[in-house]
Amino acid sequence: IEFASALGYTIVSAGKGKNNPLNHDAVPDDYRAEALRRNMNPRMLVEFVDGSKTMVEMCAIANATGLVPDIAGMHGPKANRDELAKVLIPRADGGILSRKGVVDY
Repeated sequence: IEFASALGYTIVSAGKGKNNPLNHDAVPDDYRAEALRRNMNPRMLVEFVDGSKTMVEMCAIANATGLVPDIAGMHGPKANRDELAKVLIPRADGGILSRKGVVDY
């Protein structure tokens, strides 16, 4: 973000991808078998699945950069890497954001 800003680019959005399908209601008991298959602690896996780890990381990015979430909880669109540049842009440009300068996942 600092590098792109130093080059004079406007930061439209910054964020990260998510490897596990989002399930806000995930609990360790529901993911115990999958966690064992993946050699993980079920509580750790749930932190990836329920979005809590992602939210902590996005909060750190927001605090470090001054970028803010576009909406409470962020959008979290289902999009692959190649689609993000068309999705995490302002609505006026065909995306889902209400403004530039936001964090999302």
